[in-house]
Amino acid sequence: MRNDALQIIEIIDEIDEIEEFLEAENCYTLNSFLSNNLLKKAVMMSIINIGEMGKYVSKPFLVRNRHINFDQFREVRNIAAHKYGTTNFVLIWNIIQKTLPQFKRQLLDTQKPKRGYGV
Repeated sequence: MRNDALQIIEIIDEIDEIEEFLEAENCYTLNSFLSNNLLKKAVMMSIINIGEMGKYVSKPFLVRNRHINFDQFREVRNIAAHKYGTTNFVLIWNIIQKTLPQFKRQLLDTQKPKRGYGV
């Protein structure tokens, strides 16, 4: 079993890469995203990686962090990996714009040291 903290860091790194891909391509609109096949494939590969890495986060971590929705990325990963031609890139854009920032914040919060009594 892998260390959860390391797994989460790797997922955050994938999210950072998606952000870097978009920035490098000056992609700030749905239309610019939809018209860039190379960018769509790069983003999808990172989303596939996020979904795959999320499968290896431990049960205790998932129980402690029920508010973090790993399932959505596993589902998108399964569709992208097994039915790529059916990928809805408008949905992927919405995930990038709305879901990923919140997901990243939630993951970053798990990396912060928890304050206990007497600290």
